[in-house]
Amino acid sequence: MRGITGVAHGLVVLATALLIAGCSSGDGTGDPPATSVVGNPATSSGQASVDTTVATSTSSTTSTTTTTEPPPTTTTIALDEERRANIPYRPAGNKIIVYGDSMAMSMGEHFLNFTEAGGRLQVVWRAGNGTSLCSWLPSMSGDLAAEQPWAVVVLFSGNTFDPCMADATGAPLTGDAAVAKYESDLAETAALTGAAGVTTHLLTLPITRLEALEDEPTSGKINAVNQAAANTHEHVRIIDAAAAVLNPDGSYTETLPCLPGEPCTGGVDDDGVPVNLVRDPFGGHFCTSGFGPEDDRTYDELGGLCPVWASGAFRYAAAAAAPLIEQAYAEQVAAAGP
Repeated sequence: MRGITGVAHGLVVLATALLIAGCSSGDGTGDPPATSVVGNPATSSGQASVDTTVATSTSSTTSTTTTTEPPPTTTTIALDEERRANIPYRPAGNKIIVYGDSMAMSMGEHFLNFTEAGGRLQVVWRAGNGTSLCSWLPSMSGDLAAEQPWAVVVLFSGNTFDPCMADATGAPLTGDAAVAKYESDLAETAALTGAAGVTTHLLTLPITRLEALEDEPTSGKINAVNQAAANTHEHVRIIDAAAAVLNPDGSYTETLPCLPGEPCTGGVDDDGVPVNLVRDPFGGHFCTSGFGPEDDRTYDELGGLCPVWASGAFRYAAAAAAPLIEQAYAEQVAAAGP
Protein backbone atom coordinates (compact mmCIF):
# COMPACT_ATOMS: atom_id res chain seq x y z
CA MET A 1 0.00 0.00 0.00
CA ARG A 2 1.56 3.25 -1.11
CA GLY A 3 1.63 6.71 0.44
CA ILE A 4 -0.30 7.76 3.48
CA THR A 5 -2.34 4.75 4.50
CA GLY A 6 -4.14 6.17 7.49
CA VAL A 7 -4.09 8.47 10.49
CA ALA A 8 -4.00 6.71 13.85
CA HIS A 9 -7.17 7.54 15.75
CA GLY A 10 -5.33 8.23 19.02
CA LEU A 11 -2.85 10.50 17.27
CA VAL A 12 -5.67 12.47 15.68
CA VAL A 13 -7.35 12.95 19.03
CA LEU A 14 -4.09 14.13 20.57
CA ALA A 15 -3.33 16.46 17.67
CA THR A 16 -6.78 18.02 17.71
CA ALA A 17 -6.66 18.42 21.46
CA LEU A 18 -3.40 20.31 21.18
CA LEU A 19 -4.76 22.46 18.36
CA ILE A 20 -7.75 23.61 20.41
CA ALA A 21 -5.97 23.96 23.75
CA GLY A 22 -6.72 27.35 25.18
CA CYS A 23 -9.48 28.06 22.65
CA SER A 24 -12.35 27.30 25.01
CA SER A 25 -13.14 27.33 28.72
CA GLY A 26 -11.53 24.79 30.99
CA ASP A 27 -14.81 23.19 32.02
CA GLY A 28 -15.88 22.60 28.43
CA THR A 29 -19.01 24.70 28.79
CA GLY A 30 -17.81 27.87 27.09
CA ASP A 31 -18.11 29.03 23.53
CA PRO A 32 -16.51 26.95 20.78
CA PRO A 33 -13.01 27.84 19.59
CA ALA A 34 -12.94 30.87 17.35
CA THR A 35 -13.15 29.92 13.70
CA SER A 36 -12.61 31.72 10.44
CA VAL A 37 -15.72 32.99 8.69
CA VAL A 38 -16.31 31.22 5.42
CA GLY A 39 -19.06 33.17 3.73
CA ASN A 40 -18.52 31.30 0.48
CA PRO A 41 -15.77 28.67 0.68
CA ALA A 42 -15.34 28.76 -3.07
CA THR A 43 -14.37 32.41 -3.18
CA SER A 44 -13.35 33.61 0.27
CA SER A 45 -11.25 32.67 3.24
CA GLY A 46 -11.51 33.50 6.91
CA GLN A 47 -10.11 36.57 8.60
CA ALA A 48 -8.78 36.06 12.08
CA SER A 49 -10.08 38.38 14.75
CA VAL A 50 -7.76 40.90 16.39
CA ASP A 51 -7.58 41.10 20.16
CA THR A 52 -7.93 44.69 21.27
CA THR A 53 -8.56 43.87 24.92
CA VAL A 54 -7.59 46.58 27.36
CA ALA A 55 -6.43 45.34 30.74
CA THR A 56 -6.91 47.63 33.77
CA SER A 57 -6.21 47.43 37.44
CA THR A 58 -8.52 48.74 40.15
CA SER A 59 -8.05 51.39 42.80
CA SER A 60 -9.24 51.01 46.35
CA THR A 61 -9.32 52.88 49.66
CA THR A 62 -9.65 51.62 53.20
CA SER A 63 -12.00 52.82 55.86
CA THR A 64 -9.23 53.15 58.42
CA THR A 65 -6.73 55.29 56.53
CA THR A 66 -6.70 58.26 54.24
CA THR A 67 -3.91 56.78 52.11
CA THR A 68 -5.06 56.19 48.55
CA GLU A 69 -3.65 53.51 46.27
CA PRO A 70 -1.74 54.73 43.19
CA PRO A 71 -4.00 55.63 40.30
CA PRO A 72 -4.95 52.69 38.09
CA THR A 73 -2.69 51.94 35.18
CA THR A 74 -3.97 51.04 31.74
CA THR A 75 -2.12 48.70 29.41
CA THR A 76 -3.19 48.44 25.80
CA ILE A 77 -2.43 45.12 24.13
CA ALA A 78 -0.64 45.73 20.83
CA LEU A 79 -2.65 44.93 17.73
CA ASP A 80 -1.37 41.91 15.87
CA GLU A 81 -0.40 43.89 12.77
CA GLU A 82 1.54 46.37 14.92
CA ARG A 83 3.40 43.65 16.77
CA ARG A 84 4.35 41.94 13.51
CA ALA A 85 5.02 45.08 11.48
CA ASN A 86 8.74 44.39 11.08
CA ILE A 87 8.48 40.62 10.64
CA PRO A 88 8.51 39.54 6.98
CA TYR A 89 5.51 37.43 6.01
CA ARG A 90 6.10 34.53 3.66
CA PRO A 91 2.89 33.36 1.96
CA ALA A 92 2.16 29.65 1.96
CA GLY A 93 4.25 27.95 -0.68
CA ASN A 94 2.19 24.76 -0.86
CA LYS A 95 -1.08 25.13 -2.73
CA ILE A 96 -3.77 22.46 -2.72
CA ILE A 97 -7.00 22.12 -4.69
CA VAL A 98 -9.94 20.50 -2.90
CA TYR A 99 -12.57 18.79 -5.06
CA GLY A 100 -15.62 17.59 -3.15
CA ASP A 101 -19.35 17.48 -2.52
CA SER A 102 -21.47 18.20 0.55
CA MET A 103 -19.22 16.03 2.71
CA ALA A 104 -16.39 18.45 1.96
CA MET A 105 -18.68 21.42 2.50
CA SER A 106 -19.77 20.05 5.87
CA MET A 107 -16.19 20.02 7.17
CA GLY A 108 -14.93 22.95 5.08
CA GLU A 109 -14.99 25.60 7.80
CA HIS A 110 -12.63 23.65 10.04
CA PHE A 111 -10.50 22.26 7.20
CA LEU A 112 -9.79 25.79 5.98
CA ASN A 113 -8.97 26.87 9.52
CA PHE A 114 -6.45 24.07 9.96
CA THR A 115 -4.79 24.39 6.57
CA GLU A 116 -4.77 28.14 5.96
CA ALA A 117 -3.97 29.25 9.54
CA GLY A 118 -0.52 30.79 9.80
CA GLY A 119 0.07 30.38 6.09
CA ARG A 120 0.42 26.61 6.42
CA LEU A 121 -1.18 25.86 3.06
CA GLN A 122 -2.94 27.80 0.33
CA VAL A 123 -6.32 26.28 -0.53
CA VAL A 124 -8.24 26.51 -3.80
CA TRP A 125 -11.79 25.38 -2.97
CA ARG A 126 -13.60 23.40 -5.67
CA ALA A 127 -16.44 21.81 -3.73
CA GLY A 128 -20.20 22.17 -3.83
CA ASN A 129 -23.30 20.49 -2.46
CA GLY A 130 -24.69 17.75 -4.67
CA THR A 131 -21.74 17.63 -7.05
CA SER A 132 -19.87 14.57 -8.32
CA LEU A 133 -16.28 14.06 -9.40
CA CYS A 134 -17.36 14.29 -13.04
CA SER A 135 -18.88 17.72 -12.29
CA TRP A 136 -15.33 19.07 -11.93
CA LEU A 137 -13.51 17.03 -14.58
CA PRO A 138 -14.17 19.48 -17.45
CA SER A 139 -12.33 22.24 -15.58
CA MET A 140 -9.68 20.11 -13.89
CA SER A 141 -7.04 20.42 -16.61
CA GLY A 142 -7.44 24.19 -16.53
CA ASP A 143 -7.23 24.22 -12.74
CA LEU A 144 -4.02 22.22 -12.72
CA ALA A 145 -2.44 24.42 -15.37
CA ALA A 146 -3.52 27.72 -13.84
CA GLU A 147 -3.01 26.94 -10.14
CA GLN A 148 0.07 24.69 -10.33
CA PRO A 149 -0.94 22.94 -7.08
CA TRP A 150 1.37 21.00 -4.78
CA ALA A 151 -1.42 18.49 -4.10
CA VAL A 152 -5.06 17.68 -4.87
CA VAL A 153 -7.61 16.45 -2.31
CA VAL A 154 -10.69 14.47 -3.39
CA LEU A 155 -13.83 13.74 -1.33
CA PHE A 156 -17.04 12.49 -2.97
CA SER A 157 -19.82 10.34 -1.52
CA GLY A 158 -21.64 9.07 -4.62
CA ASN A 159 -24.08 11.79 -5.68
CA THR A 160 -25.91 11.28 -8.99
CA PHE A 161 -27.67 14.64 -9.34
CA ASP A 162 -25.43 16.01 -12.08
CA PRO A 163 -26.27 15.08 -15.70
CA CYS A 164 -22.78 13.59 -16.02
CA MET A 165 -23.97 10.86 -13.62
CA ALA A 166 -26.91 9.81 -15.82
CA ASP A 167 -27.33 6.80 -18.10
CA ALA A 168 -28.08 6.88 -21.82
CA THR A 169 -31.74 7.62 -21.14
CA GLY A 170 -30.95 10.54 -18.85
CA ALA A 171 -31.89 8.69 -15.67
CA PRO A 172 -29.51 9.00 -12.69
CA LEU A 173 -27.17 6.05 -12.30
CA THR A 174 -27.78 3.83 -9.29
CA GLY A 175 -25.99 1.12 -7.35
CA ASP A 176 -22.91 -0.47 -8.87
CA ALA A 177 -23.35 1.52 -12.10
CA ALA A 178 -22.86 4.77 -10.16
CA VAL A 179 -19.80 3.36 -8.38
CA ALA A 180 -18.37 2.21 -11.72
CA LYS A 181 -18.82 5.71 -13.13
CA TYR A 182 -16.97 7.16 -10.15
CA GLU A 183 -14.19 4.63 -10.70
CA SER A 184 -13.89 5.72 -14.32
CA ASP A 185 -13.87 9.40 -13.34
CA LEU A 186 -11.24 8.75 -10.68
CA ALA A 187 -9.04 7.01 -13.24
CA GLU A 188 -9.31 10.09 -15.46
CA THR A 189 -8.52 12.33 -12.49
CA ALA A 190 -5.46 10.25 -11.63
CA ALA A 191 -4.28 10.46 -15.22
CA LEU A 192 -4.59 14.26 -15.20
CA THR A 193 -2.88 14.77 -11.85
CA GLY A 194 -0.22 12.21 -12.69
CA ALA A 195 0.62 13.97 -15.93
CA ALA A 196 0.87 17.23 -13.98
CA GLY A 197 3.10 15.63 -11.35
CA VAL A 198 0.64 16.40 -8.56
CA THR A 199 0.13 14.12 -5.56
CA THR A 200 -3.54 13.24 -5.14
CA HIS A 201 -5.02 12.50 -1.70
CA LEU A 202 -8.30 10.59 -1.44
CA LEU A 203 -10.22 10.99 1.83
CA THR A 204 -12.05 7.97 3.19
CA LEU A 205 -15.82 8.17 3.67
CA PRO A 206 -17.40 7.36 7.04
CA ILE A 207 -20.35 4.99 6.97
CA THR A 208 -23.74 6.69 7.44
CA ARG A 209 -26.59 5.75 9.75
CA LEU A 210 -28.64 4.28 6.89
CA GLU A 211 -25.65 2.45 5.47
CA ALA A 212 -25.05 0.78 8.82
CA LEU A 213 -28.13 -1.33 8.02
CA GLU A 214 -26.81 -2.37 4.59
CA ASP A 215 -24.58 -5.32 3.74
CA GLU A 216 -22.57 -3.45 1.09
CA PRO A 217 -22.77 0.30 1.77
CA THR A 218 -21.87 2.76 -0.97
CA SER A 219 -19.25 4.40 1.21
CA GLY A 220 -17.45 1.10 1.53
CA LYS A 221 -17.48 0.59 -2.23
CA ILE A 222 -16.13 4.08 -2.87
CA ASN A 223 -13.43 3.55 -0.26
CA ALA A 224 -12.48 0.32 -2.03
CA VAL A 225 -12.26 2.12 -5.37
CA ASN A 226 -10.08 4.79 -3.77
CA GLN A 227 -7.79 2.19 -2.23
CA ALA A 228 -7.44 0.40 -5.56
CA ALA A 229 -6.44 3.69 -7.20
CA ALA A 230 -3.82 4.27 -4.48
CA ASN A 231 -2.46 0.75 -5.05
CA THR A 232 -2.26 1.40 -8.80
CA HIS A 233 -0.83 4.91 -8.97
CA GLU A 234 2.32 6.01 -7.18
CA HIS A 235 1.08 9.60 -6.84
CA VAL A 236 -2.33 8.67 -5.36
CA ARG A 237 -2.58 8.31 -1.58
CA ILE A 238 -5.25 7.58 1.02
CA ILE A 239 -5.95 9.70 4.09
CA ASP A 240 -8.16 7.78 6.50
CA ALA A 241 -10.09 10.74 7.88
CA ALA A 242 -13.24 8.65 8.41
CA ALA A 243 -11.72 6.87 11.42
CA ALA A 244 -11.89 10.13 13.39
CA VAL A 245 -15.72 10.07 13.47
CA LEU A 246 -16.35 6.34 13.85
CA ASN A 247 -16.08 3.85 16.67
CA PRO A 248 -12.63 2.25 17.08
CA ASP A 249 -13.93 -0.83 15.20
CA GLY A 250 -15.05 1.32 12.27
CA SER A 251 -18.76 1.10 13.02
CA TYR A 252 -21.20 4.00 12.90
CA THR A 253 -21.72 6.15 15.99
CA GLU A 254 -23.77 9.23 16.80
CA THR A 255 -21.46 10.38 19.58
CA LEU A 256 -17.85 10.19 20.72
CA PRO A 257 -16.18 11.18 24.01
CA CYS A 258 -15.47 14.91 24.14
CA LEU A 259 -11.95 15.97 23.22
CA PRO A 260 -10.01 17.83 25.92
CA GLY A 261 -10.75 21.53 25.65
CA GLU A 262 -13.62 21.39 23.15
CA PRO A 263 -17.16 22.48 24.06
CA CYS A 264 -18.93 19.42 25.42
CA THR A 265 -22.61 19.64 24.55
CA GLY A 266 -23.82 16.09 23.87
CA GLY A 267 -24.64 14.95 27.40
CA VAL A 268 -23.21 11.67 28.68
CA ASP A 269 -23.18 8.13 27.34
CA ASP A 270 -24.38 4.99 29.16
CA ASP A 271 -21.15 4.91 31.13
CA GLY A 272 -21.48 8.53 32.25
CA VAL A 273 -18.73 9.75 29.91
CA PRO A 274 -19.32 13.27 28.49
CA VAL A 275 -19.84 13.06 24.73
CA ASN A 276 -20.40 15.20 21.66
CA LEU A 277 -22.59 14.56 18.65
CA VAL A 278 -20.38 13.87 15.64
CA ARG A 279 -22.97 13.41 12.86
CA ASP A 280 -25.85 15.51 11.59
CA PRO A 281 -29.55 14.76 12.27
CA PHE A 282 -29.68 12.47 9.21
CA GLY A 283 -26.59 10.52 10.19
CA GLY A 284 -24.52 11.59 7.18
CA HIS A 285 -22.80 14.96 7.33
CA PHE A 286 -21.04 16.55 10.29
CA CYS A 287 -22.92 19.78 11.13
CA THR A 288 -25.24 18.91 14.00
CA SER A 289 -27.56 21.85 13.38
CA GLY A 290 -31.12 20.63 13.13
CA PHE A 291 -31.41 18.98 16.53
CA GLY A 292 -32.55 22.33 17.95
CA PRO A 293 -35.60 24.55 17.31
CA GLU A 294 -37.52 24.52 14.03
CA ASP A 295 -35.70 27.62 12.75
CA ASP A 296 -32.31 26.00 13.37
CA ARG A 297 -30.36 26.52 10.16
CA THR A 298 -28.04 24.07 8.45
CA TYR A 299 -24.48 24.61 7.25
CA ASP A 300 -25.44 24.91 3.56
CA GLU A 301 -27.86 27.74 4.36
CA LEU A 302 -24.98 29.62 6.00
CA GLY A 303 -22.46 29.29 3.17
CA GLY A 304 -20.46 26.51 4.79
CA LEU A 305 -20.64 27.65 8.41
CA CYS A 306 -22.25 25.44 11.03
CA PRO A 307 -24.27 27.54 13.52
CA VAL A 308 -23.40 25.18 16.38
CA TRP A 309 -20.22 23.47 17.52
CA ALA A 310 -19.67 20.59 15.06
CA SER A 311 -17.34 18.17 16.77
CA GLY A 312 -17.55 15.70 13.89
CA ALA A 313 -16.51 18.34 11.36
CA PHE A 314 -13.64 19.38 13.62
CA ARG A 315 -12.38 15.81 14.03
CA TYR A 316 -12.73 14.85 10.38
CA ALA A 317 -11.11 18.06 9.16
CA ALA A 318 -8.20 17.65 11.57
CA ALA A 319 -7.62 14.09 10.41
CA ALA A 320 -7.76 15.20 6.77
CA ALA A 321 -5.50 18.23 7.21
CA ALA A 322 -2.83 16.78 9.51
CA PRO A 323 -1.00 14.57 6.94
CA LEU A 324 -1.04 17.40 4.40
CA ILE A 325 0.44 19.90 6.84
CA GLU A 326 3.03 17.41 8.09
CA GLN A 327 4.12 16.49 4.55
CA ALA A 328 4.34 20.12 3.46
CA TYR A 329 6.43 20.97 6.52
CA ALA A 330 8.72 17.98 6.01
CA GLU A 331 9.36 19.00 2.42
CA GLN A 332 10.01 22.62 3.41
CA VAL A 333 12.53 21.50 6.04
CA ALA A 334 14.23 19.16 3.57
CA ALA A 335 14.43 21.93 0.96
CA ALA A 336 15.99 24.30 3.49
CA GLY A 337 18.85 21.87 4.01
CA PRO A 338 21.03 21.42 7.13
